[in-house]
Amino acid sequence: MYPSVSGILQKNQRRQGNRPRLAKPAAHPIATPLALPTLAGVPVRYTENHGANRVATVLLAFMECGLIEEADLQAHWTAEEEILQRAITRWLEREGKGLEIFHPHIVFGDYCEDYSDREKLSSNTMHIIFGASEMQYGFMGKGVEAIEASAPGLGKTLLHYLYSALNSTLYSVSPNTILDTARFTYWQGCDDEKEALEEIAAMGEEPEDFEIFSRADLFKNMPEWAAEPEAVLADYQIAALLRHQDKKTRAAAKAVQELAGLLSDTAYTPPKWLDNEYRDCVNPAIFLRWADHDAMEQVFDDFYQYVIQTECATDLHGLYEVELTVTGITEGLEQTGKLLKRLHAAEQAIKLVATIK
Repeated sequence: MYPSVSGILQKNQRRQGNRPRLAKPAAHPIATPLALPTLAGVPVRYTENHGANRVATVLLAFMECGLIEEADLQAHWTAEEEILQRAITRWLEREGKGLEIFHPHIVFGDYCEDYSDREKLSSNTMHIIFGASEMQYGFMGKGVEAIEASAPGLGKTLLHYLYSALNSTLYSVSPNTILDTARFTYWQGCDDEKEALEEIAAMGEEPEDFEIFSRADLFKNMPEWAAEPEAVLADYQIAALLRHQDKKTRAAAKAVQELAGLLSDTAYTPPKWLDNEYRDCVNPAIFLRWADHDAMEQVFDDFYQYVIQTECATDLHGLYEVELTVTGITEGLEQTGKLLKRLHAAEQAIKLVATIK
């Protein structure tokens, strides 16, 4: 196992210097008499940085949205943040109930260190910030190939929709994203090393002087379709497979239908990612390898080392910026709820094909 992946699995102990933070801590830690529930084992936090007036504004907006219950106001509390924390935690617990593989860390706050120093929030907006409290690690090649063998095209179609769901929620490493990482890390944005060497030659350099990790190296122990699978089966073919004699094949067809249905929702907006524009996330929610001897860890390790050295690393996956109004908060919660539904559907697909270590 390459050092960077091993380090992430050990809570990123190998990092040097200050670890990037999801949100700036409040001036005074929130003290509460309650043992607050968590989403997938991660405490939900509301971070305020602009004083009592702003907290009151947020609280009133949440009350107008119907998220504050009478019991929240009647229970003992010493600061308004406690009321918000209970309401947000209750909502996230309900929406995230049942998640087993993914461990999202969702923060409602008005400061994001990797973002706010470039675009300051106005006084009437806040962030819903996404990260992952730990990385899951597994292999899926044999599982996908088994489904593909039972019903040709089904494994590829399932992967196509799984990648689409993952790429619209939390940052994950998969054969799909590792190909993009190789393009960025080795090939100057080109599709392979040949195009990169042509660009090097066009700049007057000697291609023979460069030894570059190749596309063939990447796919030495992994089929190319694993990185860029197409949805080769039509809806009616997927529906027919729901009656297949094999139980796992039926389950895979059902997973495709569920993912496709969620992905057809044009009203969903993924969180704003900071990749390329500001920073690169190096703390994936899940690392899905194809096989034990593939090159995925090597590619990710080289990318990790580059990002750490350039001090552009972050744990942040993405965020929503919402207005502190009933409409704004409602929209932010709806989008967050849709994100969690996609994670639920992605989990079901992953369970069918992957062995999580």
